[in-house]
Amino acid sequence: MTNLIEARSATKKLRLWSCASSTGEEPYTLAIILHRALGIRLSNWNIEILGTDISEKVVDIARQGLFGDYSVRTTPKPLLDRYFRKVDGMYQIDPTIQSMVHFD
Repeated sequence: MTNLIEARSATKKLRLWSCASSTGEEPYTLAIILHRALGIRLSNWNIEILGTDISEKVVDIARQGLFGDYSVRTTPKPLLDRYFRKVDGMYQIDPTIQSMVHFD
């Protein structure tokens, strides 16, 4: 990801597409990686992350940004604590991260 950020540093524009993104784990992971890599510089960038899937049902689920235990089973605790909050037994993605991703 660092090479991609360096390559786009002049325009500060980055567009990523996660095809077959199912319930959203992949595009939200991309958003977390960018959030961590850019830090406070993130606000200076125009970042578009698009998640798509053939199934409208899973795209609707992805838009909610809610994940069960299985989806976050390999997420390190510091990342889980930083980017998710527990809501009714599910993990809700941080609104900042959620706003970086759009689904179609």
